[in-house]
Amino acid sequence: MNIVFHVDGRFIFRFPRSERGAKLLAMDCGLLSCLSQELPILLSDPFVVGSLPGPREWPFKGYTRIPGRQLQWASLTTARRRTLARDLAKPLERLAALPSATAKR
Repeated sequence: MNIVFHVDGRFIFRFPRSERGAKLLAMDCGLLSCLSQELPILLSDPFVVGSLPGPREWPFKGYTRIPGRQLQWASLTTARRRTLARDLAKPLERLAALPSATAKR
């Protein structure tokens, strides 16, 4: 749905490839802004949001890459999986408790 460019190991730019992708990217930008204020985790905060010129004016965004490495679930021990589940529980509980009006805003 998106073309993603990783630039200099520090930045990520996303460009939609379809109308559906454009709608989801626009929604993503709004939700991330709202959720970053509500959740106790680091979320990507776009430093540039714009639209491509042309008849459709699809959105695009650029943001700073969150440092880290991809989780390799299959290589985790049972103890590490339990720790990870506990670490994820608090943000997920906060997310589930958000009023739908907050997300719609």
